[in-house]
Amino acid sequence: MTPVTAGAAGPSAASQAVPCEICGNRQHDFRFEKDGYPFLRCRSCGHWFVPWTDTDQKLFETYEQNFFSEGAYADYQRDKPALQRNFRRLVERLRRIQPAGRLFEVGCAYGFFLELAQRRWESEGIDIHGEGIRHARNTLKVTAREGHFLKVQLPEAHYDWVVMWDTIEHLRNPGDYLDRAARILKPGGRLALTTGDVGSWMARLQGKRWRLYYPPHHLHYFSRATLGRLLRDRGLEPEVWTTVGVTRTLDGMLYRLLADRKPERRRRFYEWLRQRGWTGTGFPITLDVFDILLVIARKAGGQG
Repeated sequence: MTPVTAGAAGPSAASQAVPCEICGNRQHDFRFEKDGYPFLRCRSCGHWFVPWTDTDQKLFETYEQNFFSEGAYADYQRDKPALQRNFRRLVERLRRIQPAGRLFEVGCAYGFFLELAQRRWESEGIDIHGEGIRHARNTLKVTAREGHFLKVQLPEAHYDWVVMWDTIEHLRNPGDYLDRAARILKPGGRLALTTGDVGSWMARLQGKRWRLYYPPHHLHYFSRATLGRLLRDRGLEPEVWTTVGVTRTLDGMLYRLLADRKPERRRRFYEWLRQRGWTGTGFPITLDVFDILLVIARKAGGQG
């Protein structure tokens, strides 16, 4: 997919005409360009987004191009211990609210969260990434399917939890995903998700250098106000707003600093360190710079 580039006069008319996912407004301000993609801000509600004018399929194809290995991640599978530290904290938060029942994960990748969740909930998940789903099913023995969440057949009013960990920002049409999540939740069921906070002090301080400005994989950039509106418009009332820390390995941090979308000389330096075993995979470090939101929202009805 060729990026929708922004010329001297800003982004193209086609990208400007994309309706805002939050309020439907079609008038946006061009803020900046990064990696060939224009960043727009809705003049009505203030939502930040990168316009995607092609199909979902074209977007999905970008995840088959080394996203989990030498792409957004140096090696997603090798980082499993650190990733599951993050997921254990999320499991504990959910357990304190609703410790049993049925759980569905949208964007389950290699199944690392499901492996932990299945010990407490009747758990299943979905992802478009075939290799990840095969690992989840065949190696971890969790219930997962390859497919498009909006198109697969799922029972309505069935699940106690729908979770989306670092997923909603990747979607061309996140409102449609939340519509579907609300339909498959039981009355009183809950949606839990994590995503970057474009209104955080870190995002404002770093500007276009903010690490979560990451097109085309990150298309939507929510604040508490815009995400809250998107949820409430679908009958999902936020109960919990907080931030979460992220555990990463030394290798994962050095990869993002030196190799991911960086100049060739920095990538070569990272490879030099890695070949000598100096990056390692241990020394997991947990940092919370208060720019990743965790929101838990409840569907009306049920016992509370």
